[in-house]
Amino acid sequence: MQHAASMTRLTLSFLSVVALAACGGHSSQSSGAAAPANPCAGGNPCAGGMASAAEPGAPDFSHWASWTQVNDQIFMSKGHKKKPANVFTPPQYADFYKNLSEGQTAPVGFQVAKAHYPDMTGSSVAVVMVMAKMQAGYDPEHGDWFYGIYDPSGTKAMKSGKIGMCIDCHDTYDDQDYLAGLPKE
Repeated sequence: MQHAASMTRLTLSFLSVVALAACGGHSSQSSGAAAPANPCAGGNPCAGGMASAAEPGAPDFSHWASWTQVNDQIFMSKGHKKKPANVFTPPQYADFYKNLSEGQTAPVGFQVAKAHYPDMTGSSVAVVMVMAKMQAGYDPEHGDWFYGIYDPSGTKAMKSGKIGMCIDCHDTYDDQDYLAGLPKE
């Protein structure tokens, strides 16, 4: 019985490390901290957690698939698990995003969705990462951005709101309003 409990703890610790590595993220825990008991707790999107409703007041991403694709061809995302991806915005924001440059600020209401695929064929969507520019005061320290990790329909959030791992990465793009933009050739 004790052996089974040890194996379970070892397996969960391993899954925590794998989930963190798959996200391309980093842990804020010190090396001496214990691994979480369940890496899927709280709907961890990287460990295949259960989807839940988005936070109250979340923008609607259910129409992301009908938006304008702003990249020319599928590409390998540098972040977001280093998976093949395409980027979509509502049509009125496509030119803004295609021509994103330093010093620009997205208008309130701007939305972007990055569809991730299991392979370069792009034949099925695995997950959709989203951002929306919220009203001033939503999160002023980080550009007032809403972040979300959604199912392929864009209706079920695995995580949404002020997501630390999203903020940590996008803070490096503060010179272009926290948007990474399209891959540079």
